[in-house]
Amino acid sequence: MRNLFGFLALSLVACASPAHVAAPTEEQSQTGPIAWVQTKNGGTFATCATFDAAQRAGDLNVVAIGWGDDTSSVASVTDTRGNVYVLAAPLVTIAGSPPLRQAIYYAKNIAAGSNTISVSFNGTPYYPDLRVVEYAGVDPTAPFDVTASATGANAASTTIASASVTTSAANALVFGAGMTTDIFAGAGPSFTQRIITSDGNLAEDRLTSTAGSYNASAVISGANQTWIMQLVAFKAATGSVCVPTTCAAQGDNCGSIADGCGGTLSCGSCTAPATCGGAGNANVCGTSTLRTNYSTNFPLSENPILDDGNWINGGAVGLDWTNVSTTPGLAIGHQVAASFSDATALLTGTWAADQTATATVHTVNQNDQCYQEVELRLRSAMSAHVNTGYEISFHMSQTTAAYLIIVRWNGALGDFTVLLANVSSQFAIKDGDVISASIVGNVITAFRNGIQMGQATDNTFTSGSPGIGFNLENGSAGCPGTNGDYGYTHYSVTAQ
Repeated sequence: MRNLFGFLALSLVACASPAHVAAPTEEQSQTGPIAWVQTKNGGTFATCATFDAAQRAGDLNVVAIGWGDDTSSVASVTDTRGNVYVLAAPLVTIAGSPPLRQAIYYAKNIAAGSNTISVSFNGTPYYPDLRVVEYAGVDPTAPFDVTASATGANAASTTIASASVTTSAANALVFGAGMTTDIFAGAGPSFTQRIITSDGNLAEDRLTSTAGSYNASAVISGANQTWIMQLVAFKAATGSVCVPTTCAAQGDNCGSIADGCGGTLSCGSCTAPATCGGAGNANVCGTSTLRTNYSTNFPLSENPILDDGNWINGGAVGLDWTNVSTTPGLAIGHQVAASFSDATALLTGTWAADQTATATVHTVNQNDQCYQEVELRLRSAMSAHVNTGYEISFHMSQTTAAYLIIVRWNGALGDFTVLLANVSSQFAIKDGDVISASIVGNVITAFRNGIQMGQATDNTFTSGSPGIGFNLENGSAGCPGTNGDYGYTHYSVTAQ
């Protein structure tokens, strides 16, 4: 504690209610059944401290409280989770200018959740300095073993220590806390420094693996100091002990995750434009890699259509279906044999689920017997001998044989389910018509020239790619070889 006691009056910092905040960034530095979890200091003048992360059920809280007068005393130690605190290291006072006082309390088998620890006093303490530490793996029923304290005055920087104790348990947590009228410079040998506060006071710990004699030592700096050094030993839990994971250990940096021991970790938030899970990995900040748009006037001569890797085809990939080709300004199919082996091309990549596809139709020499169809595909996928997704098809006809169908492809060649089938001249298609289809949620809607022509619902496929297709029945005379009489001159898709 720096010697700042020339002030005659002091305003204590008010305690605020705990908020659910991110897990601490420190990683556990000890191994074994006992593990440090987190540390917090209330700050100058504060008699309360709020842990940065929600606490785990069953852990141990250790509270070291010191101040700079010999008249005030602790009335109670409480927290917002209702845990019960008992005295571990009794109050020690050393005379001086100013005098120093310190005591250590603990709460065993604590309740889970965000937590603020508060110390109430009889009287108004001068420069209270509160250090609170959470540990896992400590005996939840009878953790306290032994305690010892020491005080002193030094003319120069040196290593000081509490009195020694003999621990009764092989595996133990030895907690040390110190106050000085100047400042601590660091933890003693074998100890891990948990905090040196802005007032210069210390909290440290070490783990032991054998019962024996131990003290708590530390290094103080500066000359002509008075000091207090206290030690409390706590026993490890017996049997299997759960040590919580961390956000860093799980590779997570946003949202909330389970800590593996019945608690919850808050891993933080993301900076725009990244979102939590945006790249497809839960609890990891990222930007969506979903495709959301594509547009083409088919400028290339390709058989099959590839467009720099944007397309896969029914013959090349699906094997049981046929390919789509392009010449500048036109895409057509190449179905030449079996029924239902439609020419099919699907866009590559991972697409957002709600999709709207639009195409401009080219059609000449219409023949109702050939069942020439232009198709829009939504939420579709293709691999060898598998073709799934939704197809919205218009028959190239301007007679009463014109139709609109919506079908669900289930996988194998010829395996499909009709969701909508409307036959009427009102569904006629002529050269230059613009057809479109959308799927939003489970609703599939077909349009011609911006007017809704039909609608169906289905819950089978929730993801997949958009695409195009063409059907031709080759069993009737005059039909084989008419693939070039119909196709698309433009195609675009948006998704979200």
